[in-house]
Amino acid sequence: MKKICLLVIALLLSSHLFAAAYGDYDARKVVSVKESADGKKTVTFDLLYLDRVISDLMLHAASYPPKFDSKEDMNKAQKDVTQLMTLFGILNNGNGEKDIMLRAAQVYSIAHNFDIQGGAEKAQRLYAQLTQKYPSDPLVSYKYGVFLAGVGKLEESMPHLNKALAAGISDAN
Repeated sequence: MKKICLLVIALLLSSHLFAAAYGDYDARKVVSVKESADGKKTVTFDLLYLDRVISDLMLHAASYPPKFDSKEDMNKAQKDVTQLMTLFGILNNGNGEKDIMLRAAQVYSIAHNFDIQGGAEKAQRLYAQLTQKYPSDPLVSYKYGVFLAGVGKLEESMPHLNKALAAGISDAN
């Protein structure tokens, strides 16, 4: 019995020691606005940076409840999600740009896992818009299906996941 208890304690400690820490990010680096000499403003996105942030968030908060090494990491991540939600809100959730809308919907889904009010509704709305605009896109179907399953709408998720699976996205299984 003593050996079993020691084994359980060792496993618990090792899982904590090998967990990945959440990174340090600055949401302001996602978007930059430059004004030319003639007064025209140009907005550019650093999608690689945004994807790094979202990837790290997904590592910890793709499902409920979010899992972090420390309360400090969880607070940093929640702050990042809140800032990204504000950014996407200002951008009108991607304003029709598929790549931005997908990322925004993913951030809103993560916000839902943090219990941030309005996250699930905003994700639902964006994914519904994406499926209407891109009905044959398997990635849209997959991400929407995963979101629906994550919020407990299993029956609704199945057609989207089946469509993604039929298109070759094996993770939809």
